[in-house]
Amino acid sequence: MSRLSPLLVVLISSSVFCALPYEAHAQNENGGVIRGARLDIHGNVSLPHLFGVGFRVDIPIVPDGVIRGTRDEIALSPGAELMFFRPPNDEETSGWGLWPVLAVQWNFYFHQRWSVFPELGMAGFAYYRPYKSSVVPFASLGLRYHFSSRNALLFRIGFPSGLQVGITL
Repeated sequence: MSRLSPLLVVLISSSVFCALPYEAHAQNENGGVIRGARLDIHGNVSLPHLFGVGFRVDIPIVPDGVIRGTRDEIALSPGAELMFFRPPNDEETSGWGLWPVLAVQWNFYFHQRWSVFPELGMAGFAYYRPYKSSVVPFASLGLRYHFSSRNALLFRIGFPSGLQVGITL
């Protein structure tokens, strides 16, 4: 398998997902639930050795949720992280890697301004200096503060990505 294969898969899949149409407004009568696909851009920190940037495209697959009487939704969340690492000792070299991520996200809108979500999925690792790759389980817990009908501050903590802070567009 070519070393560029994971990068090509991420670029092609993210282009397809970004091209999907989405509604440009929130349904305020539904208590702040954002309808349609959402893009989030974030920074990663996993102290002391990893940092990076990434993006996700959250695509609702069950927009009206599964629990009657709650404002929830289930979304598919593909994306990628570009990570840089510095090894804990000077004997190894620093490097970078591309981490494609695919998660299922369960969003709960418990206030007009706040939503919380757990997510589970898989993350691929493709390090390019030195080259090695693998696939690992991915789990995180996130929180959004909705400051407008479409935009929110994003906070996510999980494994293996660490702490992520960003914005939902």
